[in-house]
Amino acid sequence: MQVEIEPHSKVYDKNNRLKSEKMNKKYFKIAAILLFIGVITTGCGSRRQPQSAVVDAVAVNNLPFTTAAYRSNDTHWRGVGNSISTQLAMGRRVATQNARTVLAQEIETQVRVVTQSFANHEQVQMDTEEAARFQEMSIAVTNETLNDVRVIGEQVFRLPDGRLDVHIALEMSKDAVGRAIVSRISADDRMRLRFDEYQFRRVFDEEMRNFENR
Repeated sequence: MQVEIEPHSKVYDKNNRLKSEKMNKKYFKIAAILLFIGVITTGCGSRRQPQSAVVDAVAVNNLPFTTAAYRSNDTHWRGVGNSISTQLAMGRRVATQNARTVLAQEIETQVRVVTQSFANHEQVQMDTEEAARFQEMSIAVTNETLNDVRVIGEQVFRLPDGRLDVHIALEMSKDAVGRAIVSRISADDRMRLRFDEYQFRRVFDEEMRNFENR
């Protein structure tokens, strides 16, 4: 029986063809895997995008009533308040109240310093009870004189959503507060005996100057 032997060139071509088919199958599998991974990644990324949305912060510069003309100094206390509202009247009312609160806190803090310095002064002979009464009366007078504040500035801004941002600046004379305290203490029979008006005004004016330099 004769055995037919394929020429060497045919065997070589056949082997190359088999290798090529195997390589193509391998590349096809790799391409399919990469495509699958890409689809999953794209799908997950598109689903996560709304959750990772970033809103840029907007820096606010040149706010109203921040210059030296609207800050407290040695002659006046000043306070600024604001409010956001859909109605101008309501916005003004709340902004004014906020400004009054800021003003009252600043005045009360400084009046406490004045009265404490006055009571502790070597020329003022007050016992603990008298010093406490003097301070209480001074704070009460301060709260009453808040009715004499005046508006020195108002600005209204319309926000993108249509609401109004209202800013109010108030001012109150320090000399008016000093006179009111002197008047109240002088009218009290008990406190008048221990009260030196000249010395009080000296301490009061000195603390006002110290406040401006802080």
